[in-house]
Amino acid sequence: MSTRVSTSTPPPAAPSLLTASFRIFDLSLGEMLWSRRSVFLALVVGGPVLIALICQTVEFFNLPALRVNGVRVSGAVMFGGMIWAFYLRVIVPLLGGF
Repeated sequence: MSTRVSTSTPPPAAPSLLTASFRIFDLSLGEMLWSRRSVFLALVVGGPVLIALICQTVEFFNLPALRVNGVRVSGAVMFGGMIWAFYLRVIVPLLGGF
């Protein structure tokens, strides 16, 4: 009877606590940032800011402004209304639940 000696390589050493923690953080962050829900919320949160920037650009170039019930509405007024009506009443609770 002959005995065979295993010549396989030893298993790799376990990663350090810092390396393992960083890897878990990286995987979790990647999953949270690129989910459909996160992308949707980023678009919803950025929408009023984009609209206010467009209104400011229109005012800067003296193009015809937006009118609501015959009254000229500036970008700042529109942004303030969106913050009050949209962000505080819809987005903040939605983000809290998310």
